[in-house]
Amino acid sequence: PFWLKSHARSHLAFGLACARAYAMVLQPLTASELQQLRESYDLVELGVDFPPHHGLQGRHLFVDLRKSSRQVTDRTHHFDVVVVTDLHALAAHELWHRRTKLLWAQPAEGITGALQQVSVLDREGHPGGLRFVTISFRHKFLTVTVDFYVVQVEPHLFEVEVVKEYRHHLAPFPDESDPEYDNFCQEYLPLHVKLNRTIAETPKAVGTVRMTEILDGVAYKCLRQGADRLV
Repeated sequence: PFWLKSHARSHLAFGLACARAYAMVLQPLTASELQQLRESYDLVELGVDFPPHHGLQGRHLFVDLRKSSRQVTDRTHHFDVVVVTDLHALAAHELWHRRTKLLWAQPAEGITGALQQVSVLDREGHPGGLRFVTISFRHKFLTVTVDFYVVQVEPHLFEVEVVKEYRHHLAPFPDESDPEYDNFCQEYLPLHVKLNRTIAETPKAVGTVRMTEILDGVAYKCLRQGADRLV
């Protein structure tokens, strides 16, 4: 859960000092409230229909699924890409890739993240509101959909918490009799622990992201590269 109180997050003293300056008293969502919020925009926890490649070869983009459009017919599969510009989402995206050491940053689809939703949660004591952000990430073997809480504690400082993670394997593991079994094990087993290591509910779940880090981090570089190619 996400609290900004004087007795919590001693390792984030600077961010908390800013939060206290804003006199915030933020309460976490209950499990039922969290589920209701996710259901309100029909977000599927498992089996996320991840977008196809955006078409810019050699580039990796953070895609905004709320604004991008996708048309699939018997003959064509067209995807109009809109990259993410929401600062709260960019902060969440940046923290995730920082904590996972870019493990999810370069899938074959060329998408470092697919933004599903940004919702404003009305919390007493904070006029700016707390953002509930949901982003899906993909690796060769599985996808993970992550819920974040994001709050802007200063004009150029965000505090982010990884709240919940939903993993989904893209294909069943091959049977030992499968000719590809050994190759699969050699490729997957070294990554198994990293891919399934959760960030939520650990000391790494919460972190601060400065505006300069957004402008010079994974999120910005992806956005800038995509913009350069689209102009």
